[in-house]
Amino acid sequence: MNPILTALPILIPWIGALVIMGLHRTRVIHGVAVGTAILNGIGALLLIPLSAEHAQLLIAAGQFWGTWRFSPDSLSALLSLIAAIIGALAVIFSVDYMHGTNSADLKRYYGLVLLFIGGMSGLVLTDHLLLLFFFWELVALCSFALIAYYPHNPAAAAGGVKALVITQIGGIGLLIGILAVGGTAGDFSFKALHSSALTPALKTLAGFGFLIAAAAKSAQFPFHSWLPDAMEAPTPISALIHAATMVNAGVYLMLRFYPVFVDIPGWTNCLMLIGVLSVLIGGGIALLTDDLKRVLAGSTISQLGYLFFAVGAGASAAAEFHLLNHAIFKGLLFLGAGAVIHALHTRDMRRMGGVRREMPLVFATFLIGSLALVGVPILNGFWSKELILEAAVSHAPGWIIGALLVGVGMTALYTYRMVRQVFWGRTQNRAPIHEAPLGMKIALISLAGGVVLSPLCLPDLGGVITEVVSAPVTLLALGIILVGAGIGWLRLPFSLSQRAIQALDRGLGLTPLNRISVQLTSLSAEGLRGLHTGVLSLNLMAVVGALVLLLIILLVGGAL
Repeated sequence: MNPILTALPILIPWIGALVIMGLHRTRVIHGVAVGTAILNGIGALLLIPLSAEHAQLLIAAGQFWGTWRFSPDSLSALLSLIAAIIGALAVIFSVDYMHGTNSADLKRYYGLVLLFIGGMSGLVLTDHLLLLFFFWELVALCSFALIAYYPHNPAAAAGGVKALVITQIGGIGLLIGILAVGGTAGDFSFKALHSSALTPALKTLAGFGFLIAAAAKSAQFPFHSWLPDAMEAPTPISALIHAATMVNAGVYLMLRFYPVFVDIPGWTNCLMLIGVLSVLIGGGIALLTDDLKRVLAGSTISQLGYLFFAVGAGASAAAEFHLLNHAIFKGLLFLGAGAVIHALHTRDMRRMGGVRREMPLVFATFLIGSLALVGVPILNGFWSKELILEAAVSHAPGWIIGALLVGVGMTALYTYRMVRQVFWGRTQNRAPIHEAPLGMKIALISLAGGVVLSPLCLPDLGGVITEVVSAPVTLLALGIILVGAGIGWLRLPFSLSQRAIQALDRGLGLTPLNRISVQLTSLSAEGLRGLHTGVLSLNLMAVVGALVLLLIILLVGGAL
């Protein structure tokens, strides 16, 4: 196959975004966005045979930049497929969710979404450290703009700025690591990380710089506080951030460079510790809120904590499998929550109740996603989470195993509480609601099918089933799930002090640092205001348009 096909998951959504900027009729905008997203999903599927062929797209970019290489392997193909497929379902869902939006706002919405999806594919497909940093920052910029999508909502603006500032702290760590490597080795390709010119001190600097970047991007302790506040974005955007793009980038960074940094003293221990703390903190956030989307945000922090731990424990295969499974069931849960929020116009679970009778399909698919999140057999979350727990038994001390099992119980408790408050109970005093429209149903049914069928992707499914079923920790985890759900069913009192609740919600003491960073960012923005056109989408599209033209020129001149 032609290696130029490797660039399709980047170019298709970017070109689609540019086309949308020139449209005016809302129906046409919706149609072009959906068509682009579906075409991009097909393009991403081509990465599977390309990765098997070890295809490489080489672009000569000059003496300083060297050669840009885009090369799909199993990991990058997986992440690009997640971004493309779940991104396409989020776009299909958006047709109904964003119904009634004026054309200008709709162009901004879809343009940023497609830019976001293409940026994530570029991040995982490139083999050049400076390009990795470019795509890393592009994804951060898109997330900021989409979190702050509603311009008249102060909470949305604050959430977007907070996400941008905290992830930029991580971006600085990544940049320091990249410059340390490239400046010493004289090469910014990934192979420079294996250069004999790198001293142990420089390698340590790069390793911990990359770790800080990954933790900030994936909302892991101590950088977790931005993710709950990012819930002001439209719910399909929340699904993209949590399941397909933003938070997956940090996990990808750790999976990609684990073989390089594994020998750095203390690096894997820090990775595992960050993961374990995030499991517990995310579970606490999910337990202590009545905001449906914030419950799911806390669960994302917690589930990604399992992934960070798994990478640190050397269980990369289990981490990749859980990354896929989490993307599917978390995308399903966010879109299911979006259908409920779209119908009720509230995120407060205390104002819901009885929804299962009025939205039975949404309830059925949401329940499937919830059971997968908890880790109930035979759904996808069960298999991957048990593999991670088995890795903990093999590689971690007892207190870490205990903490991860506590996280299992917390997951069962907050998930039971969420499903009960939203779908059971008494119907609140409100107008009647109806089942989700067709576009939403298509996305929900597709993801629910993925929850059931994704384990079939395992090359050795029989071996995994035997390993998981025979592991003693499996029965222990299932027992803890029953205990957690039982506590929720009995409605036993559980609480933390107000000070502890505030500490969890505000980032365990990092709020002053966040506030200072936000103030500095605001001052910088005021100083640069004169350079702005006033239309964010035009600024972004101008940059992307130039980049697309540059890529096309380079493709024609250097790759064919």
